[in-house]
Amino acid sequence: MNKWFAGTMAFLFISAANAADFPVTIDSCGTPVTFTQAPKRAVIHDLNMSEMAFALGLQDRIVGLTGITGWYKMTPEFKHHMGSIPELAPKYPSLE
Repeated sequence: MNKWFAGTMAFLFISAANAADFPVTIDSCGTPVTFTQAPKRAVIHDLNMSEMAFALGLQDRIVGLTGITGWYKMTPEFKHHMGSIPELAPKYPSLE
């Protein structure tokens, strides 16, 4: 779960950066992870991470959401921002 969170956070912070700011290395649960370029696609987990991505206008880079309808009732505004982005799992994502 922590890797999903770290990946999501990295995507949100890195996606707004210039190409000149790469490579960048972040700490993910004690393991360094290096990004050579901004992620082009991401799966976002949880409502608050999704709302941050929407606020940053990153819908075109989101290929899926998880952890929304299994825990929360979506507002009309959230549904609008979600558009056609699929929810891949209502709660926690799995490898299935």
